[in-house]
Amino acid sequence: MSTQLDRVAQACAIAGGLLLGVVVIAVVATLRAGEALRCVLDRIGALLLAVIYAALAARCVAGALDLKETGDTMTLLRFWPMWVGYALLVPGLLLASLVAFVQAFTGAAARHAHE
Repeated sequence: MSTQLDRVAQACAIAGGLLLGVVVIAVVATLRAGEALRCVLDRIGALLLAVIYAALAARCVAGALDLKETGDTMTLLRFWPMWVGYALLVPGLLLASLVAFVQAFTGAAARHAHE
């Protein structure tokens, strides 16, 4: 059962998606799908999210190493190396990737979403 706040959130997501040029079909396409299919789709989505977070973390590590090698500094904080900002992103991205992997393989996201 959907609450009023859920409907507002869905409307905002659809409006934002349309603004960015994204076609929002997932919610509508799975409304009548069975529980098992939605759980499988949730696991696939979590796995894709985990891979994307891991790729972003890898790119941040590569960027931080490159910036450390060149010695770039931030525009406003000339004393602060730019690579530090990139390096600070890595732990959060790796943690998000780990959580998404756990959700994908345990089905925790699917169970929580359909309760």
